[in-house]
Amino acid sequence: MSHQTKMWQVYLYQEVEVTVIQQWVDPFGQPMLRFGIERDGEVLAIGMPEAEFLAEATYLRDDGDELVEGAR
Repeated sequence: MSHQTKMWQVYLYQEVEVTVIQQWVDPFGQPMLRFGIERDGEVLAIGMPEAEFLAEATYLRDDGDELVEGAR
């Protein structure tokens, strides 16, 4: 199974702009993603199944900032 999202794409999720920062396929073949937002100099991130994310998220653009967890 392949991902429908791409790294660094920006989505509106629960009325907040978030950036896709990681993608993987779990041991059961389900595409997963982690999205993040930079707030107060820290990256806040959450992971979930891609299909669950896409059911609520709205695509905005491809040019999100590269966010790295724990980089600061």
